[in-house]
Amino acid sequence: MTLDVNYYCALTFLAMVLFALIGFALCRARSFTNVIGIFFAYVLADKSAIFIRDGLNFVFKLELGDEILPCLQGTLFFAAVIAMTGCLFGSAYKHTFKERLVGMLLGIMGGYLVSVFALEFLRGLLVGVPEERTVMFDFSYALPGREGLFVLTLNFFPNAEDVYRFLSKLLVPVMLYILFLLIGCALQWFIALLGKIWKGLMDWVSIGKKDGNEKKNEK
Repeated sequence: MTLDVNYYCALTFLAMVLFALIGFALCRARSFTNVIGIFFAYVLADKSAIFIRDGLNFVFKLELGDEILPCLQGTLFFAAVIAMTGCLFGSAYKHTFKERLVGMLLGIMGGYLVSVFALEFLRGLLVGVPEERTVMFDFSYALPGREGLFVLTLNFFPNAEDVYRFLSKLLVPVMLYILFLLIGCALQWFIALLGKIWKGLMDWVSIGKKDGNEKKNEK
């Protein structure tokens, strides 16, 4: 039995499964924070790699060029994602199954983002590496009156450009959804802030009226 598997599609699937399990453990709120953090980790890695390269060249008298940028970007991105996820695990507590289920769905989105952003950073390094490879699994069996050998062959193909083109198209609605969530959270925070300010003003006015009434009663 022979199965043809794209190397990068398999990595994307594994990343989504991994972050689905992480999201199930983190629950809804922390999974949402993790997804937003993954997005900003991408922005951090993309924008800061040039400054870090220039800093290394200045301090250590190196001559690093643009070819080192994908390595720096990938290292910064994965380090930020691992550190952020670890911090969220450290503050986890018990949740209901419904919240964990929503967290798992958000985790799938987070794993998809990690996969696509990693391909964005490492595409230049991963194109053609690894080369086409074949993995074979042999399963021998012995039943009463029957013996046999089952052979499973997996052929991995590193079509990085085609996979990235396909995954990046799916990235557009995901990014729009994240932007919608960010705007919604910002509006909720702003409305809550206005409510606190209004409540504070009303309390101040009511205290002022109360003091004025007390002075009138004293007179």
